[in-house]
Amino acid sequence: MPNPFSLRRPGPGATLAIAALGLAGWLGAGPAAAADEAPTIAESPRGRITLADYDAEIAKLPEAARSQFAANRSRLVQLLNSLYLNRAVATDARALGIDRDPIVARQIELLVEKTLTQARIEKLDRDTGAAFDANPEKFVARARELYTTTSEKFRTPEKVRVSHILVKIGTGGDAAAKDRAEDLRAKVAAGAIFADLAREASDDPTAKRNGGDLGFIVASQVDPAFAAAAFALKTTGELSPVTKSAFGYHVIQLQGRQPAAQRSFDQARKEIMAEIRQALIESERTLYQGSMFTDPPVKVNEELIEKINADARAKATLIDGSPKPKAAR
Repeated sequence: MPNPFSLRRPGPGATLAIAALGLAGWLGAGPAAAADEAPTIAESPRGRITLADYDAEIAKLPEAARSQFAANRSRLVQLLNSLYLNRAVATDARALGIDRDPIVARQIELLVEKTLTQARIEKLDRDTGAAFDANPEKFVARARELYTTTSEKFRTPEKVRVSHILVKIGTGGDAAAKDRAEDLRAKVAAGAIFADLAREASDDPTAKRNGGDLGFIVASQVDPAFAAAAFALKTTGELSPVTKSAFGYHVIQLQGRQPAAQRSFDQARKEIMAEIRQALIESERTLYQGSMFTDPPVKVNEELIEKINADARAKATLIDGSPKPKAAR
């Protein structure tokens, strides 16, 4: 597709004139003016897009992401291309009377309703969040209750820092790999520097840069057999027996240990309060949406729904092309 919004500044003869004012100076300038009065970004006889159009489109992104998006000129250009293309093609569609087609007109109405629905739900979410923020102390008792009943969630598991040398099982078979691992373990036990030997002999490709050091790990992060051997080590520098895992044979050396620890309520409070706030927002949203069906109650034309479903089943075809049998009445 042609790119009217060139990454270079367009010359005076350009078909689409980027406003002399420049978009960059207006980004982040706050709510746009009315569309007809907003600064022009680009225009032609087919249509015009303004800063108000840009603001409306960029508002679809999370607020924190908007500046980051527009700071990438390539993405910004792509967005402006899309806005102008939509405006120009829509102008042609109106000239052809497509907007007056009953189905298209109804689809436009549905899109308007979808946009309004999203905006209303977002306002409800903001209002609920603001009400929480205005009086967070109201929810501290609930936060303490959650902390007490889900205390395991705020427990940091025991960690060990280990280094390893891996011997993969190759063409020589299991026994040959185990014998090689035993030989490497014997060299470390005799005084060889573990990191140097790992860089030289380990089949773990990361050992070339880290000397086999895996850093601190929790048991759930690694192969169960490896974890059992690593966490059985008690003193720094201690070697495990040669251990077989799903990856091969390992020689494991303990470098350090961090005991399990329980985060205090004060340490976990911010996280718990954020969870309560989000749960409150979701609850209010669910209640509001549910009220649309119950206050007042919705009258449902079950016969029409059944007819739509039956007509669709009668017309549907199986993957092999044969028609589906009509449902029994």
